[in-house]
Amino acid sequence: MMIINSQLLSHDGEKSVEFAMCEGNEHTAYGAKVQAFINWADSHPQRWGEHQALGVAEALRLAWPCKRISN
Repeated sequence: MMIINSQLLSHDGEKSVEFAMCEGNEHTAYGAKVQAFINWADSHPQRWGEHQALGVAEALRLAWPCKRISN
């Protein structure tokens, strides 16, 4: 879903999609995504009590941010 949301950004650079990740042209390995979350969780212990999906979404978005395209 985060990759699909990134497609919305590429068509309308003004939209703000909080749950988006942009991998570029290469397919990112599952293990790399898991490691991105582990690294994020290690750096944010104060957020461990939040819903797990929010942490995963933020970790992936920070690891593979989308560049805004201006029209």
